[in-house]
Amino acid sequence: MPARPAPPHPGDVLLNQYLVPRGIVQSHFAAAIGMKEPNLTSFIKGRRDLTARMAWALAAEFNTKPEYWALLQMRYDLWHARPRRARRKRSSKSRRR
Repeated sequence: MPARPAPPHPGDVLLNQYLVPRGIVQSHFAAAIGMKEPNLTSFIKGRRDLTARMAWALAAEFNTKPEYWALLQMRYDLWHARPRRARRKRSSKSRRR
């Protein structure tokens, strides 16, 4: 079975599904939600995780639910954590045999 691709970071979703299609400039958006532009840029580039406060701000701005944004972050985190945990499990089982 082929490996599934990584789910997108919520920052990528924000950029490609919300900001770009609407022609929203990142600096203006950061100001609108009360966030510093470098922090928003880090989030969009996937170097910063979504916070609960950000989930609420994005939900209010785009008429979505904060759980939508939190779920995107959770899926991203779980996908990236799974291979490390699976490797450790396999190696410990192989030592027992």
